Amino acid sequence: YGWPSLLLEAQKRLLPALHISDDKRKGSAASAKTFERHKNFADLYRPFAFYEGRFGAEATEELFAGLSPQEKEIFNFDLASIDWETYITATHVPGLRKFVLKGRGSRK
Repeated sequence: YGWPSLLLEAQKRLLPALHISDDKRKGSAASAKTFERHKNFADLYRPFAFYEGRFGAEATEELFAGLSPQEKEIFNFDLASIDWETYITATHVPGLRKFVLKGRGSRK
């Protein structure tokens, strides 16, 4: 369930207008533009949401293991410590809002 549910949550946070009732959207001049934007996001995330492959991190882990204790403290890149849900909701989505959507979709 992981990625699809995270992406749905990201979509709700990025594009709250998608989750309003159909009655409110009917007749809206912006609905076609909104639909197109949502379709573009769906196309953008499709490879990540439905990709069944697995990524290996062995090379990164080997590099990290070869660092001195001081370097490990500085770089602090332990892949097992990444909280993906927090990353998506607190970093990725706000970054998309700010830099890709240029503030559109923000809850003010």
